Amino acid sequence: MISLPPPLDQFDITVPLQLIRDGISTKNLNQLIKGWNNIRSAQAMDLVPDDDYAAMSEFLARSLNPPNKLKILSVYQRLPAVYDLLVSMAVEAGAREHMMGLIELSMQLVSCGLPHETTTLYDLYGSCVRLLRGISRHHLGAAERTKRLGARLGGDAHRLFLLIHIASLTLQKQFNSDSMVQLLQGTAPYDAKRFEIEMRYIAETLNPPDLQEFVREYRANVDKWMMAITCYHPTALVGLIKHRARTKSPHLAVLYHQVVALSTGPNRIMIAGSTFDHQFKLTDGSAIVLPMTVWSE
Repeated sequence: MISLPPPLDQFDITVPLQLIRDGISTKNLNQLIKGWNNIRSAQAMDLVPDDDYAAMSEFLARSLNPPNKLKILSVYQRLPAVYDLLVSMAVEAGAREHMMGLIELSMQLVSCGLPHETTTLYDLYGSCVRLLRGISRHHLGAAERTKRLGARLGGDAHRLFLLIHIASLTLQKQFNSDSMVQLLQGTAPYDAKRFEIEMRYIAETLNPPDLQEFVREYRANVDKWMMAITCYHPTALVGLIKHRARTKSPHLAVLYHQVVALSTGPNRIMIAGSTFDHQFKLTDGSAIVLPMTVWSE
C-alpha cells in the first residue's frame, strides 16, 4: 500500500507554521525542524508564505555560525534524517530567492570535508528552481539563444552559490565537461571587483591545506567557466571578436588562445564544429560545439 499525503486543500498548515515561527523566535532549531517535517511530509511547501521562507533561511544561516554553531558534520554523520530536512529547507527557501541558509550550508559542507554534498545541494536547488519556474533543463542545450537564456537560474545570490560549487568541484578534481552543463546555468559576473572579493572570501573561508595551490587552480577553473559562458552564446562571441579586431585590441590574441586551450586536450570542454554546424549545440559528452561562424572570424 502506498501512503499518500492528504490533499493540500485539506491540510491545515497553521500548526506546523506556528511551530516554525515559535522555533525561530525562541531560537529552537528542533522545534523549527519539527514544523518543517510536518509541512514536507504533506508536500505543502507551496503553502508556506514567502516571509516565512526568508525567516527560515536567515535562521539557518545564523545557526551555522558562532556563537551557537551547528556542527553540520556531526548532523550529517549521526542524524541523517535531520540533515535531510535541513537540506530540503535550505533548498526550498533558496529556490524562492532566500539563499542565506543555502549559501552558508554549502560553505560549511565544503569546509568540513564534504564538498560532494555541495554538488548534490546545487543539483537539488537547480531542480527545485526549474520546477517552480516551469523551465526545462534541456533548454540549456537548445539551438535558440532565447531558450538558453530562459533556462538560466541567474541572480546575484545564485552567482555566489555557483562560485562555491566551482570551489567544491575544484577540491574534488571534478571540474570537467560533465560538470560544465550545470555551470552554464549561471550568468557571468557584471562587477569584476566584487567578483574577485567573493572568490577571495570563499578561498580564505574554506582554508584548504595548500591555500596557494587551491587559489591557483580555483582561479583557473573560474576563468574556464567564464570563457565557456562567453562561448555558450556564439553570436555574442563573434561580436566580441569583431570588436577586438576592429579596435586592434591586444586581448584578441588572448581570447584566441583561451578558446584554443579549452578546445584541446583530454579535459576539453569545447570542440570545433564541422562545416555543417551553423548553430550552437552541446554534444552527448556535454562539450560546447563552436559553429563555423566563430572559427571563420
